[in-house]
Amino acid sequence: MKGISKGVLFSILTILADSIITGTFYEIFGVQRGDNNFYRYISLLLSIIIISILFYFINKGLLKETFLLLKLKKNTLYSFFKIQLLLICFFCISVFISIHIGWLEKIDSEINGLLLIKFFLLSLCVALTEELVFRGFILGYLLKRTGIFFSLFFTSLVFSFSHFSYNDLAPYISVFLGGLVFSMFRIRSNSLYPAIWFHFGWNFFFLIFEKIYKLNYYIVNFGQAFEIPQIIFLLICFLILTKSPIILK
Repeated sequence: MKGISKGVLFSILTILADSIITGTFYEIFGVQRGDNNFYRYISLLLSIIIISILFYFINKGLLKETFLLLKLKKNTLYSFFKIQLLLICFFCISVFISIHIGWLEKIDSEINGLLLIKFFLLSLCVALTEELVFRGFILGYLLKRTGIFFSLFFTSLVFSFSHFSYNDLAPYISVFLGGLVFSMFRIRSNSLYPAIWFHFGWNFFFLIFEKIYKLNYYIVNFGQAFEIPQIIFLLICFLILTKSPIILK
């Protein structure tokens, strides 16, 4: 019980650290938030303080095990391209269907090379940070003290709550299911790279998507209708990974 209580406190501090760090990344790359140097410096300072507190919970064994999950394997690069291809297929199919049923509308917007580089770096930084924190430290901490079911559920719940800027239910469901998928990638592969690749691709393609399309159909007390194919896709990925690591082969 003491271990679980410590894990809950660890997770709360992690949410704060993750929110500050990822918020700083958005500021640095000038995406979504304005250019505010004061905000950046305060965020970095708070990050250092909170991360210092987190190290109280992270012993050398957990730290070593987490970074071993970043060890390169023969299929690391191959898994990157395979996962990106899977995500491209999903976004293309879901966008095509959503446009034809009126959920999306294409808008006039230019995407230049510099913007793509910003999106790429932002997506990579956020994915690497959040996977280290959630699927590395938190999931690793809980797997040693509780069962797999609780570890998966709690880590994904914490991951969902860390995205507290959403105003609707649907995005929280998507993030929760995304957390389950990322966790299963980590458990199935014994590596953080598949989760990082999936997380990176999801963020990267979504940043591009938001520049090209406008969401047209809102469901009261739920959110944008375009969340529905995302939820279905993530649920299918999770169910496949619970049965077989076919996506990783």
